[in-house]
Amino acid sequence: MHPIRNFLIFVALFPVGVTNLAAEKLTATPLEGAGEYDFYLFAPDRRVEIEAYLARIRELDVKTVEHNAEIQKIENELKQASSGSGKRKKTLEWSPMEKITGYSVKVYNANKELIATHNPSENSITLELEEGSYFFQVAAVTKFKTGTYSHMSAFRVTKGRHSASELKLEDQIEILQEKSKLSEKLRADYIAAIQKAALSSAAATTPAADVPAPKEASYFLALDKKSVPQKLSQFQVIPGRDAKITEVSQPQAGNTGAFYWGAGLLGGIQDTSTDFFRVNYGVEGFLRYDKTFLYFLRPQLKLQSEYSPSRSSVFDAMMHTSLYLGVYYPFNIGKGFSIVPALGTGVNYFLLFATAGSASVVQWGIMPALEFHYALRPNLSLYIGAAINFTYDTSGSFLKFVPINLGVTGRF
Repeated sequence: MHPIRNFLIFVALFPVGVTNLAAEKLTATPLEGAGEYDFYLFAPDRRVEIEAYLARIRELDVKTVEHNAEIQKIENELKQASSGSGKRKKTLEWSPMEKITGYSVKVYNANKELIATHNPSENSITLELEEGSYFFQVAAVTKFKTGTYSHMSAFRVTKGRHSASELKLEDQIEILQEKSKLSEKLRADYIAAIQKAALSSAAATTPAADVPAPKEASYFLALDKKSVPQKLSQFQVIPGRDAKITEVSQPQAGNTGAFYWGAGLLGGIQDTSTDFFRVNYGVEGFLRYDKTFLYFLRPQLKLQSEYSPSRSSVFDAMMHTSLYLGVYYPFNIGKGFSIVPALGTGVNYFLLFATAGSASVVQWGIMPALEFHYALRPNLSLYIGAAINFTYDTSGSFLKFVPINLGVTGRF
């Protein structure tokens, strides 16, 4: 049994695809106390991505605290609004009797103890009582005597319908609770993304532990599995490993500017109807800001301009220019390669040329795109990509332009 046990331990400590593990003494600040902890080890090119996730988690935690405090405040307001004297109105009715001057009504609590006697002249009475269970008896009253009381009949006083102010407060609580649930889901998604991005992981019972770390790893963080919500440590450098030197080996780690530009050629097809396609070719340029906003997205501005010599029954040629504001997010896949999905929206300007004269049209569009980048140097990359430009036509349909682009990017 010992050889088998040793083999299982070996497999557990050496995940598939990760080699060159070495035990490292790691302390996950500021977590403390005995418990259940998971340590995650990361390559240096994941630093920006993981820090963006952690920043978003911190923002969500602040929002959750604010939501919970607001919910508590509104619940207190609701309690005060609904409390008042605590009494509710309840109307009791019984069958009318003839040749009498009135009625005697005895009211009892849930223990059948007499709490009040009333003498209404009609065969009904409205009482103000606390919420709960009660009993009552009715007897006929003449000018000579009070008749025999009926058997006890049970009735209940309930809260009744809420006022408009109470309903408004309850709606506010429901909205805040939904926001808190959304924050919890987003937080869980970000933690799952962090776990997926790790080179390897290891379990420990304290936040200071000897953890097997792959040679390629430069950073780590730990997750407190028993805390609710689950606490994360700081994103820290593994002691003795120079993360900056490791990052320089990555082609894009030498980037010094927050902006980078791109310029290239493009060509593609554009349809104006289901049975006609036009070939376009031209140029494009974009400006991107390499800082996160809106969770972990980055802003960009893209300009495309292309010319089509294809003739139609209406015009001889066409110039199409689009200016789109949008967002993008780069994914590093290693070896200098990265994938950049993007989404933009903005105006499209069509200039139509014909022998009878020219005309212009302005329309709105949206364009999802995908690019593949290869870093030649820290501040210079080649890219190739494709997109679909959906432009809304005044006729109620969408024109579709499919550009294929090729160009270079640089940072400044």
